[in-house]
Amino acid sequence: MSKRPTLVTLFLVCSAGAGCAPTLVAGTMSNPARSTEKLSSTQEYDVGPYKENHRYRMTLKDWSPSALGVEIKVADFGDCGLTSSYSYTLVDDTGGKHPLERAADPVVTNELGRAEVPLNVSTLSGKFAVAIGRDALAVTIQQRPQPNLNCPALDFKWTFQ
Repeated sequence: MSKRPTLVTLFLVCSAGAGCAPTLVAGTMSNPARSTEKLSSTQEYDVGPYKENHRYRMTLKDWSPSALGVEIKVADFGDCGLTSSYSYTLVDDTGGKHPLERAADPVVTNELGRAEVPLNVSTLSGKFAVAIGRDALAVTIQQRPQPNLNCPALDFKWTFQ
């Protein structure tokens, strides 16, 4: 028997989210604790083959000495297009984990994607109660789907310059 059925099976298991590593989305920005300017930085991950139907955006903003603000926007079909389908955790460069504190309920709208596929578009604002100091090297925001959902797991990482 050929190895191809095994490879297909492994792909299906991995694409269903069982035991697969999250996708890393990475970028750089100035450390907000070292700047006198109000900084923000956005990263977006679009899942193919129809990327306009599967969009995930994370924006760091509103830094303070005790918290880091964030705006999250997801656009996808079904539950994967709802920010309530995910948990969000900031991991600092010392390994500390900090859950998202939501500012309000997410705003959910609808739009038509490629081939007129109905999409949920969900936007959520909040903050992570963590001090990001002048010596911080990086932060990563982990986006994890609820256990019963087949939605992407993503790590949005910012390395500070």
